[in-house]
Amino acid sequence: MSANLSNARSRVALAAAAIVAALAFSGCASVGDVAAGPGPNAYSVTAEATGTRLAWAHAHEKAVDAAQQYCGKQGLQAIVRPAGTSGVGSLEQHTATVTFECRARSMA
Repeated sequence: MSANLSNARSRVALAAAAIVAALAFSGCASVGDVAAGPGPNAYSVTAEATGTRLAWAHAHEKAVDAAQQYCGKQGLQAIVRPAGTSGVGSLEQHTATVTFECRARSMA
């Protein structure tokens, strides 16, 4: 019976370790408020993410999504300019800032 108890404890410990690892690598992201940018109809938004070495990509995706939503609420489309990013290490905060303009949707 002690062998069964030992196996059960090992399985529980392994499951707990898997959950902790999944949470550590899944990361989370937050998006700031859209701010006025340089020029008419120009805005910027910053997003932050943590979790993996590629968290900057997650932050960039969230910032672009925020830009598209902001312009979409006005019936316009976001034209996103190249972004600035920071952070390269695992489990460190990565930041992406995108500047964008809201323009009329193209007819194409």
